[in-house]
Amino acid sequence: MTAPAAVSFLVVSTALVALGFGALFLLGLLWPGNGSAQLDWKPTRSAEQAAVDEIEDLQQMLNATNERRRRRGAPDLTEASLEQQVVADRIELRRRIEAERRTDA
Repeated sequence: MTAPAAVSFLVVSTALVALGFGALFLLGLLWPGNGSAQLDWKPTRSAEQAAVDEIEDLQQMLNATNERRRRRGAPDLTEASLEQQVVADRIELRRRIEAERRTDA
């Protein structure tokens, strides 16, 4: 294949692929409804049930953590103490980032 023929092939191939992607994009943009309606998809649980499940999961994790802490003789964790620890950790992280930026500058 000569160089001009190879370039022509490359240009035509690229244009066809771009045209195909463009057509699919426009089809998705202009088609009425949304993907879940087209597939007749319905969530397996409601948003409220998902929130309840998330809260139950977190409570189970906290209970398991507290059980291990009790075996070690450490005090139980509460939501408030966890929130305080998260805030303290974020403050410490910001402090370290600022210190690192100062040393790099």
